Amino acid sequence: MIHFSSAECQRQWGKVQDTAMTQPVTITNNGRDRLVLLSVQEYARLKRRDREVLSIDNLTEEEVAAIAAAEPPADTAQFDHELKNPRPNETRNQEGAGSALRGAPLKQGGGGVD
Repeated sequence: MIHFSSAECQRQWGKVQDTAMTQPVTITNNGRDRLVLLSVQEYARLKRRDREVLSIDNLTEEEVAAIAAAEPPADTAQFDHELKNPRPNETRNQEGAGSALRGAPLKQGGGGVD
């Protein structure tokens, strides 16, 4: 990603805009990342990927029952091997892939997806 300081951004606004049409541009202030400028097309693409997250409290009993009764498509069976102890330091409940992890606690911190 290309970086411009806020001062450069003011002096070279045309160049900043042209760059942002092809890739995201980071605008810095006092050496710290402050803003990201991107094209309308890229913003629209990202918004299409936006998802709404609901709590189970927002679902009706019928919706919860439908989710509980849902079965994965047969062609996903090819990935079952990935559910069998994917990390050596973790153990899975033998009741199924969707069951909660048991055993040693997971690493704390980070909060990201591996």
